[in-house]
Amino acid sequence: MQVEMIEKMFPSLQPVADKSQTEEGEDGTIDLTELNPTQRIHHLERSILFLRQQHAEVLKSLHDEIDNLKKENKGKEAF
Repeated sequence: MQVEMIEKMFPSLQPVADKSQTEEGEDGTIDLTELNPTQRIHHLERSILFLRQQHAEVLKSLHDEIDNLKKENKGKEAF
């Protein structure tokens, strides 16, 4: 149930295939051992950036949800 909620809140959290200069496997993954060191660094830096962006989006959305729940609860306390 939590997975579905997160998927609804963050539709951009879908697996992303990296289109670097190497051949991809059948499942869209890349074998990092086949990359030269420069390509590997570039790939890892992009992966870190992607994760940081996703983390920021998730964190903001969670804070927004907390604020909304606080507002709902304040409204219910008045009754």
